[in-house]
Amino acid sequence: MSSSESLPALDLSIIILTCDNSRTIGKCLKQAQKLAKEVIVIDYGSEDLTLGIAEKYTSDVYRMPWTGAFRMKNQAVSMCKNSWILHICPDEILSNSLIKEIKKFFKEGKSSLFSATRFSRKFYLGEQHIRWGGFYPDYQLRLFKKDNYRFKGYALDESAEIWDESSELYVTNSPKVHTFKSSFDYVPYIDFEAMENFYHVSAKSSYTKMSHLRASLESSFRFLMKYIIQLGLLDGNLGYKIAKLESDSVWLQYESYLEDVAAEEESNKTSIRSKKVKVA
Repeated sequence: MSSSESLPALDLSIIILTCDNSRTIGKCLKQAQKLAKEVIVIDYGSEDLTLGIAEKYTSDVYRMPWTGAFRMKNQAVSMCKNSWILHICPDEILSNSLIKEIKKFFKEGKSSLFSATRFSRKFYLGEQHIRWGGFYPDYQLRLFKKDNYRFKGYALDESAEIWDESSELYVTNSPKVHTFKSSFDYVPYIDFEAMENFYHVSAKSSYTKMSHLRASLESSFRFLMKYIIQLGLLDGNLGYKIAKLESDSVWLQYESYLEDVAAEEESNKTSIRSKKVKVA
């Protein structure tokens, strides 16, 4: 029995949103139940075995319609019984060393000194741990006091924003945050093609106004930053592909901007022609 298993589970709540995560949810929940007495799973439409697997590990499994990630996470938090909450994704797996460190954090009373904690995340693409190009350490703010939290929605992502006026500011709008030494694993069941598709969708929906010169310079800088400065080249072929994706995403943003400009010009022309017809 590992040292993390020998310590009792904490009066801590873990929240997890799921949808078709049968490949990883078992491993995720197996580790989660070592740490917390309450594990809440909210599923928003799984058609695989996710629900059945989740119910083997926790009785708090709920099925709800999709209303947006930050709304559903806020709803999950409102259901929690404990004052400290850990949010993880169904393809994130807590390591035994991190579980031990979190338990020690509470046992030694350090939780009274902080309103939130963060830990690093190891990103895997297939079987390969992506160590460079800015992917590690990928610090995540996930464990926080229930009374000092909110999830705020963004166009493509969401984050936990913590506040406590009596705490020392760690970064803007956040209190003093404790950082754990241990990491947890992020093992999404995606291949490079799926990752490429995500980059394309993100770029198309988040562009800003830019010139051809700016697109060219920023594209080159993104590749240089990821592949050379942040040593993505040490991840081999995948490191090169990821750096190129970052670079290509700038051009996709530029193309989306041009498409919108062209559509607006065509709309204006159509409107002018329509007015001329009415006058005639």
